Amino acid sequence: MTVLVCSCDKYEDTWQTFAKLLKKYWPDFDYRLILNTESKNFEYDGLSFETFNLYESGQNVDYGERIRAHLKRITTPYTLLLLDDFFIREPVDTKKIKEIIGYMDNDPAIATFNFDFISDPHNKEAPYPGFILRPEVCQYKLNMQAGIWRTDVLYDLWRDSDSPWVWELYGTCRSFNTKYKYYCLSDLSLSPIKYGKEKVLFGVFKGKWIKDDVCPLFEKEGIEIDLEKRGFYTDDCKSFVLGGNHSDRIKTACKALPKKYFVLWLRLSLKNKIKQRTSNNDTEDFIDYLIHRKYK
Repeated sequence: MTVLVCSCDKYEDTWQTFAKLLKKYWPDFDYRLILNTESKNFEYDGLSFETFNLYESGQNVDYGERIRAHLKRITTPYTLLLLDDFFIREPVDTKKIKEIIGYMDNDPAIATFNFDFISDPHNKEAPYPGFILRPEVCQYKLNMQAGIWRTDVLYDLWRDSDSPWVWELYGTCRSFNTKYKYYCLSDLSLSPIKYGKEKVLFGVFKGKWIKDDVCPLFEKEGIEIDLEKRGFYTDDCKSFVLGGNHSDRIKTACKALPKKYFVLWLRLSLKNKIKQRTSNNDTEDFIDYLIHRKYK
């Protein structure tokens, strides 16, 4: 297994904290460790972060292109996907990690074990303790929370033009009705890696520190960092709207959705627009439509 930490040069201020807590709470860590960033290098007290320096400093590269370029250089069959602000808070359950790898060795149809709990009435019981099976059609079947992926499947699910939000929403449709199985936690408390996910907001959100999360964590762990440089998230921080206006969302959907779904998506989106029911969540509405059609 390889551990891929997704970041970027401008989030360099998270790396020291990430590495310190990884070293503290995963003392028997023994995996290849890759930092997905554009141009910078990083090392920490015996932890060897590989950086490929594929791009120039300041070069504007789509997230999907960058993650695919890094996944292409991973030679292990499995990849543990982490983000730079997944600050580990408790000892990692290495035994559980190895058990999951064993499950995937025994069943090549398993795409991922995701370390998030995603509520869905159509989730099914799984033969693996602490996990449930996601439905064939559902919201957020792909998500950027921590999880162990089959490397080639993860690579194939990305498109160069994807952002993380496009991948989670539009990209999720690429996982529908395939041979692969997607598992998530049956309860967040059962995660082998505890990084604050049980909180509504943690780490960095919309480019800002979550004060109620990082301040007590950093004080407890003796981490000194200039928090004012990035600043703290507040409710009046600029909100993120996926895709902008309706025509922009059509362009995004055309790029991101499988062809067999795009026509349906466009028909539903235009119908809602005519009826003045257009929202910024066309794709969530579309997936709800597919769910209703499948399970009605």
